[in-house]
Amino acid sequence: MTKKEKSGHPDMERHSRICTICQDPRVEEIDLEFVEWNPISVIAREKKLSQSARYRHCNALALFGKRDRNLKKSLKGCQCERGAAA
Repeated sequence: MTKKEKSGHPDMERHSRICTICQDPRVEEIDLEFVEWNPISVIAREKKLSQSARYRHCNALALFGKRDRNLKKSLKGCQCERGAAA
């Protein structure tokens, strides 16, 4: 049984060692584009990365949660602006 199977979380040391995205010098830019809601397919195509590697990387680093919080924050701001305009 792997550590992920035991804990439900990936082994980050192993992930960072074998992940093509973690090894990419543009990793911060790639992560930011994802968190800012750029589509995975577009990021993968533009950066010449596999979509499966992108999904694995996002899951391992919990970027889907960060992306969701980013959207919720944006929507909350829109509601405040809309309420102030009414």
